Amino acid sequence: MTVNEFNTLSIVRERSVPSGAVKEVIKDLNLVVYRYHSRGNNCAIGFSAKRKKPDFRYRFGSEQQREKYISDWVENNRLVVEEKNKRNTERKNFCHTLNVGDVLYASWGYDQTNIDFFEVVSVKSKKSVVIRELAQENDHSGDMSGCTMPIRGEYCDDAITKRVNIGNRIKLDCSRTASCWDGKPKYYTSYA
Repeated sequence: MTVNEFNTLSIVRERSVPSGAVKEVIKDLNLVVYRYHSRGNNCAIGFSAKRKKPDFRYRFGSEQQREKYISDWVENNRLVVEEKNKRNTERKNFCHTLNVGDVLYASWGYDQTNIDFFEVVSVKSKKSVVIRELAQENDHSGDMSGCTMPIRGEYCDDAITKRVNIGNRIKLDCSRTASCWDGKPKYYTSYA
């Protein structure tokens, strides 16, 4: 955040804060709390991160209630930041365990269940692999449903390089995420 952006943000926030409010900045969490009195009530406004609108703007029955609420809000924000940092560290340190020949599958669809199988054809790095979609053998056991199995070595498409996420999962596109196949037939439906 540049100095100009910070000043603009401060001006926008200051407009929603009554004059005479006491400002407290919690730098390590990027939080700002304003305490003030209005018509004999203890009041507070809290902002987090770069938000222009307040996270809260409340009137409290007593000063103790106000301080308890602010304390809980700060602690909740601290827990969120710690969890976010933990997830980022896990993601940064994660190395997949996929090997050439491993099969992944994606189950997806709206009003029907589609199954796609993929085989790992090469390991690029500790964070990415090259996969190819596999052909399938369908067993039409139902009217418009059945079970499907991949045909290893028979590919449908060109190879693509994909990043592997925690849990050896690969996001293929906005509707499909592939995970490790357990070797069992997968149920599908087809209404079209």
